[in-house]
Amino acid sequence: MYGLRRIRHKARKYRRFGGVRIILGWHNRVVVSKDSEAVKKKIVNAGGNFADSGEEFYPKSVYDALHILKDYYKVDIPVIIAENGCRDVSEKTVDGKIRDEYRIRYIRGFLEWIHKAMEEGIDVRGYYLWSPIDNFEWTAGYEYKFGIAANDRNTQKRTLKESACAYSEIIKNNGFLI
Repeated sequence: MYGLRRIRHKARKYRRFGGVRIILGWHNRVVVSKDSEAVKKKIVNAGGNFADSGEEFYPKSVYDALHILKDYYKVDIPVIIAENGCRDVSEKTVDGKIRDEYRIRYIRGFLEWIHKAMEEGIDVRGYYLWSPIDNFEWTAGYEYKFGIAANDRNTQKRTLKESACAYSEIIKNNGFLI
């Protein structure tokens, strides 16, 4: 809650200067407990969904965050989702194509919930996917693959993954059928 409280304070402070936007980087919800395994088990038993990486797949978290800003903190200014994405540990190359089905589900799931929030009156002005290409992560080096394009570090050749094609179609069509 501290982070959201700080956002609210900054939004109130800068609103006086015109069209400020809240920029929100979002990946998933965070549950804090002294017994994280018990919490995970409870979430799984309630129908929770976990990726092969062990991270929870909970796209509704962005919807919840947007409503917390608007309903609880009364922040009613444009929002940009500036960072949203995931690593896909099940990513594999088949017939020269990089298949990353989990990332496609992840993107669609988050966009569905963002769309629902927009239908309910939350002013979301932008969405930026993290990340365009596989990159260096401070906590994992080059091990985690976050990009929608693979990057061969030796040749610098980029190869689009299936998620890049799916995301391109979403952009081209200004959405997708839910």
